[in-house]
Amino acid sequence: MKYRRELTLDTEKQYWYVDMGPKPGMPDWHVLSDPSRYPFPTERAAVRFSRNHKQIDPTRRVRVLFPDGYILDFEQGDLDVL
Repeated sequence: MKYRRELTLDTEKQYWYVDMGPKPGMPDWHVLSDPSRYPFPTERAAVRFSRNHKQIDPTRRVRVLFPDGYILDFEQGDLDVL
């Protein structure tokens, strides 16, 4: 089995991206010490993923980047959005 390292995105579709900041307290060599961004095909999926990860680690920056440029920034109290 070969591990897929790239994700091919359709240029005809819109994607909502979840932008996650580095996880505080991780050593520099750890993969979670760098920011990451994940594409989602629907707004609902992106918001659910963001909400769950913010509940898991409230200190990590988590936000949803909408196709129209709007940014939904999840602060510790903003988990009831959508």
